[in-house]
Amino acid sequence: MFFFCRFIQHRAVQCKGGGRLLCPGGPIRYGNTESSFRTENRACQKAFFPCPGRPNKVLFTGSGADSIEAAIKLAKGATGRDEVISMELAYHGHSGFSLSVGGKAYYKELFEPLMPGCRLVPFNDLPAIRAIASKRTAAILLEPVQGEGGIHVATDAYLQGLRTLCDELGIILIFDEIQTGFGRTGKIWFSEHSGVVPDIMCLAKSIGGGVCPNGAIVYRDTEQLAGYVNRNPFFHTSSGGGNDISCQVSSKVIDVLLERKLWENAEMMGTRLKEGLTRIMENNASIIKEIRGKGLMIGIEYTQEFMGVLMADCLSNSGIFAAYSGNAPQVMRFMLPLTVTETQVDEFLNRFKKAVSIQRLYLFFLLPLSKIPIVRKWLNEDDILIPVNVLLRKFGM
Repeated sequence: MFFFCRFIQHRAVQCKGGGRLLCPGGPIRYGNTESSFRTENRACQKAFFPCPGRPNKVLFTGSGADSIEAAIKLAKGATGRDEVISMELAYHGHSGFSLSVGGKAYYKELFEPLMPGCRLVPFNDLPAIRAIASKRTAAILLEPVQGEGGIHVATDAYLQGLRTLCDELGIILIFDEIQTGFGRTGKIWFSEHSGVVPDIMCLAKSIGGGVCPNGAIVYRDTEQLAGYVNRNPFFHTSSGGGNDISCQVSSKVIDVLLERKLWENAEMMGTRLKEGLTRIMENNASIIKEIRGKGLMIGIEYTQEFMGVLMADCLSNSGIFAAYSGNAPQVMRFMLPLTVTETQVDEFLNRFKKAVSIQRLYLFFLLPLSKIPIVRKWLNEDDILIPVNVLLRKFGM
């Protein structure tokens, strides 16, 4: 059963000969594949611009990391500033700028020195970001819901405060909606929850519906941003960004999303899933610390770091593909398809409950050992814990 990363689960044949490009009618310049969205394009209008003051320019890219690169370059070029503020525990990719603004030291240490001028602050901490933001700051970049960081949701007050701060200091506000976008959190864009409109949005993953890679940045049609692109049309190029096949797939994804209003299903099924997981948590307080998230982007935080790896293995044996968060191993992420049904959610909950029961048996032996510091250190290592889990299974545990 696919319970993690499939977005819509529509057949690839739906995309065969798939209609229009994502942005038909606008001027397309291959090389940087920049297109203007037209108001008469109903699907793209509703998909990309549900908020007042909406962006209406797009530049296609080849991936999520490529979108982050383009957004940072646009912000720095348009403002003439050299500093970017991003969040601790953030994940934006593994390329130059995207790695530099990431929030995990391990990924960076392999390739230092990285891009200069990148500063980190705690997520959801407005005073911390106010303390370092200045007129040297080109952009503030964040995921509205941290994915790799452990499914931490930005509050409305925090996002509204960032918008005010950026307006005061002339800073470009960038939302990385690569995971949250296209209905995942119960709205087409996460920004709709707070009413905050970013200057640039980064898109990827779901834009291709799990069928074909694609990415984009969407930015405001202002003299500062659009004017900079017009004067520097090759500020960012991409070999595969905006190719015909990817755009036809993306176009079909948007059609399905809008026709079926999948964000509404994400809201309803996400509520059902969260309520079910909360009931399981209440009976397993020694294992599950917290359930959090928005829509169908749910995180489960376990009471011990090593439990994330252990539960991933338990769940895989129950037919559920699950992944713990790379920057927060004690947190497991669940991102069910937006088309998921009540029956499938209930089946998922039943399997999860059984996996937790198996976990409790394992912990009967492992928790006492985990109180020994060196054993705890070993348990937090994937290459140690997984063989231990396999041995326990062989002995019938």
